[in-house]
Amino acid sequence: MSASNVVKLEVRRVKSAPAIKVPKKISDTWLRNLKSPANGKQKVGVADNLILELRNGGKYWNVRYTLNSNRADMRVGTYPKVSFVEAKAERDEIVKNAAAGICPKSAKKIERINDHGRLAAEAAEVKSAGEPMPTFKEVAEKWISKRSKGWTVKTTSNAQSRMKNHVYPHIGPVAIDEVKQIQIITLLELLEPTSKGHLGKFETRDKCHAYLKQIFTYAPFVCERLDSHRPNPAAFSRKIALAKRDDENAPKKFKALDFKLVPDFLSDLDDHSSSPIVKICLKLQMLTLLRPSEVRKGEWSEINFEERLWTIPKERMKMREEHYVPLSDQMIDLLKELHAITGEFKVMFAGLLNNGTSFNKGKSISDNTVSKAIRTMGYEAHGHGFRHMGSTFLNAQEKGEAGEEERMWDRLWIEYSLAHKDPNAIAGHYDNNSYLKGRRRMMQWYSDQIMPRLG
Repeated sequence: MSASNVVKLEVRRVKSAPAIKVPKKISDTWLRNLKSPANGKQKVGVADNLILELRNGGKYWNVRYTLNSNRADMRVGTYPKVSFVEAKAERDEIVKNAAAGICPKSAKKIERINDHGRLAAEAAEVKSAGEPMPTFKEVAEKWISKRSKGWTVKTTSNAQSRMKNHVYPHIGPVAIDEVKQIQIITLLELLEPTSKGHLGKFETRDKCHAYLKQIFTYAPFVCERLDSHRPNPAAFSRKIALAKRDDENAPKKFKALDFKLVPDFLSDLDDHSSSPIVKICLKLQMLTLLRPSEVRKGEWSEINFEERLWTIPKERMKMREEHYVPLSDQMIDLLKELHAITGEFKVMFAGLLNNGTSFNKGKSISDNTVSKAIRTMGYEAHGHGFRHMGSTFLNAQEKGEAGEEERMWDRLWIEYSLAHKDPNAIAGHYDNNSYLKGRRRMMQWYSDQIMPRLG
């Protein structure tokens, strides 16, 4: 063979990745920070017979064992789907089987013999191994979307607004597994007063904290690569980590009208300059024991004059359960008076326009419109306080001779009238049909105490 026919082969050596120093104590932070080499793969012995293989952006656990004098490796999952602790447990089981002469791979196949989705799951696992971890905002928005199916529109809007204004600016773009507890505490502290005596946003702070705890609990269900054993960074005690409310920031309670003032209140209301719609709304709030919004946003399709029943759909109820209100004579009279004004509209309490001279046919009056009437009459009360007034009054009523008194009205009748769930029922189930007959008698009696019938 001539020299001209000799082909010279040039062999290029691929530079191996530098050795990785393994700390004495393996932490999730150290494991997360490990990077795959630019070319090929790299194996890191993190513990006896436990190897983490780095390649193509993924991290694969391998257990090394010896069976019949032959050494072999066995894959036991990817990190972080399989944590360091879980990988060690798998290693212990494999080494134990090998020492007893049992082939670990055969043993694992027997365990998975009915797992028809194993190959698809492993293929998906390899495919997603190199994908970036989702951000906190991405996970939070999935959580809100899921929870909103059981929330009212207002509750959903409030949650979205709080997250947008107070949470996303600080940790929204951060990977869900990189959010630290100190970051959460710091963003919540921004909602506290800057100095003693100043007002803070404690209600918003506490709501945001509750959201955060639930979001981090939810995260592993939508992100398989997230270590489910990772501590929830928002699961800490507010009493220990955050400021305590002072008197200026104490939760504001809805003020109830003293029952003794009811006659004066109704007399002042009749003489007030408010629209008839506002006056009827306030009177029905007093009589029905409903929440203010449940009265204000009522629709005529919910009223059955023949059966003397107001059926409020679950979408409008705080407890997300359909609610029945048995209508007393006084309620029927007020609704008929209101129907003569707004009966042609969908909503019962149509919004007022042009100083009350026209209506917003598709929108109900605002809470501020109704609350303003109470304030301008000189009463320190809130529409929600009528519920407390009615509950207190009804629960205090007794019958029977002295020394043998008993409750006039069943406690559960009162709780159902307030649309509270039965604490004694399974899972707090709410059964509207229960006690409806008794509640009808009670509500008529209560209406007679508020607005006595003539004759």
